[in-house]
Amino acid sequence: MFVKVKYVKGKLFEIARECGVAPCTIILANHCRNESELKGTIVVPVSTPVRCKVITYPK
Repeated sequence: MFVKVKYVKGKLFEIARECGVAPCTIILANHCRNESELKGTIVVPVSTPVRCKVITYPK
């Protein structure tokens, strides 16, 4: 199961820092070469800290 987290370009590392996991772990995509490949949503595993489920940017 996964939860969706709103993503705004340039905020990937802020999300990673708050969740305490690596960016590629948060994205869980086949490709994690650069942020420009991402669209509007990041999918994070439910097993990550609860606060990851409610992170949105800009705050």
